[in-house]
Amino acid sequence: MMRPTAATEDDSQETTMAGPVQNQPPVHQPIGVGVGVVPQDQHVVGQQGVGQQGVGEMGGHQVEGGQAQPRATSSLKTVWMDVKHFFTSLLGSRVSTPSPLAVTNGPQATDNALHELTRSKPSEPLIYLALAEWIGHNPFPQDASRDGLRQEVQAQFGDKLDDMSDMQLFRLYRTLQNNPSLVQDLGQNGSAYVMSKVDDMNDPGAMGIMQACGKVNDMGGVVTELAAMVKDRLEGRGYETPHINGTGPTPFMDRFTENAVMNSGDLVAALRDTVLQNEAEKSRVIVGSLEVAGLRDEQSGIQRSHGRPRDATTALEDPFFDDPYKGTGIDGEKMIDFFGKHFDVCSSPEFWSHFGAKTNQDNFGSAMALACLSKIAGNGEVTPQDLEDLRKALSPPDDNVKPLAQLPVNLIGTASDERMKMLSQLVFDRYFAMGSPFELNLEPQFAETGMVRDTFADPTKTGQERFDALTTAFTQMQGRQRFPMASLTDPLRGIAG
Repeated sequence: MMRPTAATEDDSQETTMAGPVQNQPPVHQPIGVGVGVVPQDQHVVGQQGVGQQGVGEMGGHQVEGGQAQPRATSSLKTVWMDVKHFFTSLLGSRVSTPSPLAVTNGPQATDNALHELTRSKPSEPLIYLALAEWIGHNPFPQDASRDGLRQEVQAQFGDKLDDMSDMQLFRLYRTLQNNPSLVQDLGQNGSAYVMSKVDDMNDPGAMGIMQACGKVNDMGGVVTELAAMVKDRLEGRGYETPHINGTGPTPFMDRFTENAVMNSGDLVAALRDTVLQNEAEKSRVIVGSLEVAGLRDEQSGIQRSHGRPRDATTALEDPFFDDPYKGTGIDGEKMIDFFGKHFDVCSSPEFWSHFGAKTNQDNFGSAMALACLSKIAGNGEVTPQDLEDLRKALSPPDDNVKPLAQLPVNLIGTASDERMKMLSQLVFDRYFAMGSPFELNLEPQFAETGMVRDTFADPTKTGQERFDALTTAFTQMQGRQRFPMASLTDPLRGIAG
């Protein structure tokens, strides 16, 4: 697609898209995303002298009019892009920017934010999460004027926006236009919404409240600066960007800001709580509707899987329990094999609801995750079910840890070296990295601790080498410890009944 020429060139080139634009008065509208608006009744000075240096009439008075400038943007081009966007969406052509395989650094967090903002059906919770992850992975100087934040946004997003197609850039703008609370309300009033949740500023938790204000302000600062950059680039390509008016906080944002206060500025925890509350509310609505329609059997309630008790009985009969130990500790290889064979019942909510399982989230969860990787490596491919199983293994229920969302679909396909590297990284980050959510008892004095962490710090290591390092570290660590076997058998007996 030919890009529009600069303002000094002939606008007739736009006829290839939407017909000629001729004899238009100069319209200078400093209106964009998240910035001020020229009042609608403000007219251009010297309407009778368009394109000429001279005198014009305005309100009964003579006023001088300077040399008019050619129109910099085209409303017809914008309308034409709107039509193209409609039919592209209708026909299912991909517009969104690619999703990163994982979010473990700043550039990946930037790619993830752009992906969420250019999806055909953007999700408000996922956009908020992408912004929170961007802040976590892109440190910037904290200063009162927010210059550090603005410069970091420009550095991380600038080249990526320049490389986007007109349609992708337009999709991003449309997301902001259709979700005005992201720009006007989160960007300009986010901290005010946080403060509105506070009953007493003299409360001992005031420091946490201020942290929440700062974090929400950071999220707003990112999206506001990004929106201004999108506006500049679209107008530079010859499109108009009508002003976006705020609508007040959405129910999600209202609940999120309240949870940001409750979690002292921990944005990820606040988002987790908000999503869980929304899902619980949806469930109540669905159940209520079923009851009204007479479609829910109150006596039977929620139906349990018919196979689960039988699966638990089968697991209890596994040979692993005949000799689960190796030397002084647990036989790690047998443990991985056990959780692979009985994955469904051991990953069930009923299993994790038991105290014994909860106290071994690191041991049991990592064994399940390694069983998933072993299955993938053996089959030579990653299926959608493999991804869902791995997500479960990486997310043992915990009130203080955000469960992983659906893993990127880019991971589905042949179990290539690159995919195995990314899948192994997910397991490492969840169980083996220092300070990870379910950190295994990898004590510094033991060789496997340094070995596995050095392997993942070396970008030249292959996916197989990473997987082998995880398995070796796990089995050697388990070989030096014993957990009460009742921690595993009691949850299974509870399910078997």
